[in-house]
Amino acid sequence: MNFVKQIERIQLLNKLIIQESTGTPEELAKRLGMSTRQLYNLFDSLKCLGVKIGYNKKLKTYYYKGNASRMDVSFSLTWINDGECEKIFGGVGQCNFISLYMNTFESRLTG
Repeated sequence: MNFVKQIERIQLLNKLIIQESTGTPEELAKRLGMSTRQLYNLFDSLKCLGVKIGYNKKLKTYYYKGNASRMDVSFSLTWINDGECEKIFGGVGQCNFISLYMNTFESRLTG
């Protein structure tokens, strides 16, 4: 999955939840360009991160539960040179970003 697309989906999800205009799970999944199963998987991932989301059947919308009124979605990308990579990892080689799963970044050295 394209990382930027995933961030954009989460930002749109956040906006729709704040506006309480998500629609049904099927409608929301379609708006986000994913299957309903993928939407539920996203909700499970957000739940693991402490985001509490409920669904109002009468209004047909998701909402933030408890005291939360929104989710803060931000992203930062910083380029580092090979010298900085050596300092961080203590080796020689090129530093590459290879994957992201929600809050977990993985990096590796390739030589």
